[in-house]
Amino acid sequence: MHVAPESPGLSTGATPPKAAKAASILETLSAIPLFHGLGEENLTTLARASYFRTYKKREYVCRPDDQVNILFFLLEGVVQMGLTNAEGKEIGIMLLEPGQWFGELALLDGHYQPTTIIALQPCRALLLPRQPFLEILQSHKTLALDMLTIAHRRLYHVLDQMKRVQFGTPYQRVARVLLSLADQHGAAHTAGTRIKMRLTHQNMADLTGLTRETVTQTISAFRHTGCLIVDEDRQWILADRPRIQREAN
Repeated sequence: MHVAPESPGLSTGATPPKAAKAASILETLSAIPLFHGLGEENLTTLARASYFRTYKKREYVCRPDDQVNILFFLLEGVVQMGLTNAEGKEIGIMLLEPGQWFGELALLDGHYQPTTIIALQPCRALLLPRQPFLEILQSHKTLALDMLTIAHRRLYHVLDQMKRVQFGTPYQRVARVLLSLADQHGAAHTAGTRIKMRLTHQNMADLTGLTRETVTQTISAFRHTGCLIVDEDRQWILADRPRIQREAN
């Protein structure tokens, strides 16, 4: 699949850059911390080439081996980054929330997208095509270094995630993923640490490599012992993190 802004018939939801949207795109780019070192001229150049796109729930943003070569900045919703195993089963690696980006490796080297990205809820993203972005990188080396640093950290996270879900009992695997989600997406709460996104048992099944039924039983056990609470907004709270940590070991 080739994604390009000049292809209006590419996919439902694609929005090529137009004068009416240029100011909104420029405003969005200016608010992204990664670009705070760029001048107005460079931001304007990026804004002319960039465009917004929306995705429906469970829609694929990109699949493995898609030649996308675009940097995606997530503005709304949650997406799952994952891999597809030999049996064709999707294995979740990590969840990304608004303010995070993906696609940087394919954008930097011009090769194929190595992971699956799927929208877990309706999403909206800003898409930056490769060529104008590379031209700016040539004169802003620190921007490239920042992107590579984050990509490197993400690779470590992927390796850690594979270790977390490859071995252990269901209790250990669910506990490890809960702790990881709390570290990445957690916020202090009067009852403990709240994960700032709505998770389903299927999300946890994808992230742990377990069946949905096994996840349901395991989550129920955690809730029964008071380790885990689901609040009125259906967000999960780690109420007894030390105990969950013991279950993970």
